[in-house]
Amino acid sequence: MALGWPILGVYGFLHPHALDIEALRLGRGETAILVGTSSAERSYIVLPRAIPTATVSAVNHVSDPPEVREQPGAALVLVAVWVACLYSTWYFLIRPVLPASNQRLERP
Repeated sequence: MALGWPILGVYGFLHPHALDIEALRLGRGETAILVGTSSAERSYIVLPRAIPTATVSAVNHVSDPPEVREQPGAALVLVAVWVACLYSTWYFLIRPVLPASNQRLERP
């Protein structure tokens, strides 16, 4: 998720889904960032509309026309999980490991 979420956002920017953009009714100066997908819906953070309420907008494709469901506060959870994944990636995979204080415990 540490790398996957930004890549998903770039993918959504490069290949926008026209029905989703139409259903979200983007205003002037607004942009939709793709943050999740499933077989039936795609989730977006619409900036700057989502900033005051931290809303994630989910476009449901089961109904015709597509239906938009808003989830206030979900963007805070999304960003918190992403930050936790970044930290965990750094902690377990990237950070330097300190040598053992007891040299007998060191592996050759």
